[in-house]
Amino acid sequence: MSDLSVVILAAGKGTRMGGEVPKVLVETDEGTLISHVLKTVKALNPKEIIVVTGYGREKVEASISGVKFAYQKEQLGTGHAAMVALEKVENKKVLILYGDVPLIKPETLQCFISGAKCLSFISEIVSRDTSYGRVIRDSISGKVLGIKERKDCSSSEALINEVNSGVYVVDTEILRKALSSITPKNAQGEYYLTDIVSYAVDSEIEVGTFTQYENGEFFGVNTLDELAEVNKILLERRIKRFEREGVVFRGASYVAPTVSIGKGSVVGASVELLGTTSLGEGVVVESGSLIKDSKLHDNVTVKLSCRIEESEIKRGASVGPFANLRAGTLLEEDVKIGNFVETKKAHLKKGAKASHLTYLGDCEVGVEANIGAGTITCNYDGFKKHKTVIEDGAFIGSNTSLVAPVKIGKGAIIGAGSAITKDVPQDSLSLTRAEQKVVPGWAKKFREKVNG
Repeated sequence: MSDLSVVILAAGKGTRMGGEVPKVLVETDEGTLISHVLKTVKALNPKEIIVVTGYGREKVEASISGVKFAYQKEQLGTGHAAMVALEKVENKKVLILYGDVPLIKPETLQCFISGAKCLSFISEIVSRDTSYGRVIRDSISGKVLGIKERKDCSSSEALINEVNSGVYVVDTEILRKALSSITPKNAQGEYYLTDIVSYAVDSEIEVGTFTQYENGEFFGVNTLDELAEVNKILLERRIKRFEREGVVFRGASYVAPTVSIGKGSVVGASVELLGTTSLGEGVVVESGSLIKDSKLHDNVTVKLSCRIEESEIKRGASVGPFANLRAGTLLEEDVKIGNFVETKKAHLKKGAKASHLTYLGDCEVGVEANIGAGTITCNYDGFKKHKTVIEDGAFIGSNTSLVAPVKIGKGAIIGAGSAITKDVPQDSLSLTRAEQKVVPGWAKKFREKVNG
């Protein structure tokens, strides 16, 4: 579109957003409002992009590159903003839109522009009352007569369900003449950009409309509630993209924009996938789990209600339910981490198992080693962290405390209930339990004494 100039109106303060940040710099889950709009219009390959700034000019201009800027020093309305931008326009045709409508798709604008008249705008059929201007048409012919801003509408006009999206394509000379004709004689005392439509009608210039049914694309952000709605729609788009790529979602979940998921994976309900998390192919994440900044290779299973952060889990491993993998955890192929197991800076090698009720911190666990229930690595002495090494094929009995620094040799067995404070040689048995004693009949005598 070598003859097209794009004008983005981005001068507003956004008072209702509750902060001091210029409205177009308010962050969605996928970047600032204006970054979405810029990405969309750049896909059109226009000759130039002109951004009209006002409130917070320095911040807005510092956040954007590759465009021209026009400064609206006084906030006198959208028509006045277009006047300021027009001084920078160098092409025959102008696309005008706002910097707070992040959901518009490039293909929608391409279709709109390809069929545009000398002056055209996008209208939308809505099912709810909005603050957008109403499109006034002749009741018989359907011809556009003008656009009336919501605050200037009569009670009957307010019921009109065709509204102005705020997106226009105009021949530059017509825009120049139309803007010179408008006045601030309205409820807000501003220069309305919408008045260029009335000018075209009065001048017998054909006005084109590109009418869409309500689909969220033209959703502007003026409040925190509307920002939440935009984020909801962006999430829905991400989910649908993954579904098209072969991912199954079993219920409502949150997937951050920076997450990747391989085909054939299944994500349960109420799952949160955050940060730079990547899931390979055929991964199953059951309901209620949170995974952040972690890499899960193909065919990993994460069972119900696990938390995984800054960890890597290799092919075929299984985690959970109710497991907590903290930063620095590495699980190699076919490792099993069971229910109520916590790991931190733990490297478990191929086929190792810790099936339940265990804490593994600052440790290395060898190939096919088996960690019994209730085992803990005592890695902190009150001042420093120390490492535990459990070599290949070792067996750690239940309710064992491994007091680091300590090394359990290859193939060694640790008896249940032991507190191990010294290294255990390869293929040895080590246990620290006191000798079991049995006193025959003692319990019966005790009960008789208590019961008289």
